[in-house]
Amino acid sequence: MLLALLVALASPAATLVITRDGASLWATAVNDDGDTVSLVTQQEGTEKRVPKADVAFVLPAAEPGKTYPPDEMEANIRLIQQAQAEFPKLAKQTVLLLNAWRALQAGGAGLADELAALLKKSATATDIKVYRDVSGQLQMLRYRDMQGTHWKQIDTELEKMKAAYVQASLPRLQELAATQTTSFGHFRAVHQAASDLCSVQPPDDVRKTATDILEKQRAATLQANLAEAVKVFSASRSVDAYLQARDILTQLREDVAATPESQTSLEQQIEKLTGSAAKAQSALSFEYKGYPLSRPDQELLRRMERAASLVDFAGMRVNEQCLVVPTQMPNAVPRGGTVTQTLRLIFNRAQPPDRKYIIAAMVPGENNALEWLWDCPAFTVTAGRAEVSITGELKDFPADFAFRGDSDTPERKGKKRSHVAYLWLAMPDPEASPQNTEPGARWLGLSLAWRLPLQ
Repeated sequence: MLLALLVALASPAATLVITRDGASLWATAVNDDGDTVSLVTQQEGTEKRVPKADVAFVLPAAEPGKTYPPDEMEANIRLIQQAQAEFPKLAKQTVLLLNAWRALQAGGAGLADELAALLKKSATATDIKVYRDVSGQLQMLRYRDMQGTHWKQIDTELEKMKAAYVQASLPRLQELAATQTTSFGHFRAVHQAASDLCSVQPPDDVRKTATDILEKQRAATLQANLAEAVKVFSASRSVDAYLQARDILTQLREDVAATPESQTSLEQQIEKLTGSAAKAQSALSFEYKGYPLSRPDQELLRRMERAASLVDFAGMRVNEQCLVVPTQMPNAVPRGGTVTQTLRLIFNRAQPPDRKYIIAAMVPGENNALEWLWDCPAFTVTAGRAEVSITGELKDFPADFAFRGDSDTPERKGKKRSHVAYLWLAMPDPEASPQNTEPGARWLGLSLAWRLPLQ
C-alpha cells in the first residue's frame, strides 16, 4: 500500500508523512528510494531520508483544480480515516486533508448558491467590517471549491470589491484630513481610516496617499500636543497640571509616536516634566513611577507594602497609571465570602471624567482560573488621589478548587499552604470580543495587582 501511494504522489501539493512513533511532517516531494523514503520538508525546504520501515502513512493532499478518478478519491479518504484512527493526536493535520478530499468528492454541491448570496452582499462592502466579512467568506468559498469551478468569478469579484472599497474610502480619509484638528480622538480616526485602507492592499499610489495623510496628521498631533503639555504645566505647576501634562505626553508616546526614537524622546520629556513637578511640589515625592506621594501616602505604603498594588502578574494586560493601597491590612476572606476594602488610589496621569472603573479579581488554579468583575463606586480625584470603599462577592467558588502550585507532591504534603486572590483596578476593554471568556480578556488593568489573603 505504501509503495502504491508513493508512486501516486506526483502532486506538488503538500503531503503528510506520519512515522510509526506518531511524528508527522509536511513534505512537498516524496519518493520511494528502495529501503528509504526521501522527501523535501515544506517549511524548511530541506531534503530528508526516513527508513521505509519507520513510515506508517504517506497521506496525499488534494490538489485544487485537478480532476481525480472517483476510486482514487475514495481510496485516499479511507487511508486518511485509517491514519486518524491509529494516530488520533494528529487530528489537526489529518482533518485538513480529509476535508479537502471530501470537498473535491462532493463536486462543489451548493457552492453556486452560496456564491450568489455573497455577490449580493458584496455590493455593500464599502464599510471595512462588511468588506472583511464578505471577502473572507469569498476566499473560504474559493478554498472549498476544490474543482476550481468558480475561481475566476470569485477572483473577479474580490478585485471588484477592493476597487469599490478604495474608491469609497480614500475620499473619506481625505475629508478627515482636511479637518484642521490635532486632538487625540481625531488622530485615532485618521489612523484607523488609513490603516483600514492600506490593509486591503490598494494600488501603490493610493497607499502612498494614505500613508502621507497619516504621517502629516501624526506630525501635527505631536507638535501641537507637545506645546499643549508645556502650556498646561507652566500655567500653574500644580499637581493637577502635572497630571494633565503627563497624560498628554503619555498618550503621545503610546498612541501617536511611531518610531523608537520618537518614543524615547517622549519618555525623556516625561522624565523632565516629573523633575519639574518635584521641584514645584517639594512636599511630595515623585520618585516611584511619577506618582505624587505625600508623606502620609508614603507612610501608608510602607505599612501596607505586602497588600499594595505592586505585583506584576505575568500575562495580564495592564496600562499602569494608578497605585492602589488599602488603608488597613486586609483580613483573610473565606471562599465564597464578601470582600470589603477601603482603598487609597493615587494616579500618575489625569483620568477621563467619563471613565467607568471596575475591580477585577482572580484566583489562579492548577487547570483554570476563577475571575470576578465588580463595579467600582464613583470617586473624585483631587490632586491625584482618591479613596473608595469596594465590596464584592467571591461567588460560585468551588469547594474543591485546586489552587495553582497546590499539587499533592510528596515534599508538600502536610505543609500549611496560604492562598491569595489578585485584584486590579481596571476598566472594561471596549475592543474585547464577547466570545472570549478567558480570564483577563474583557478588561484592561489600570494598576498592578494587589494580594488579598484567602481562608
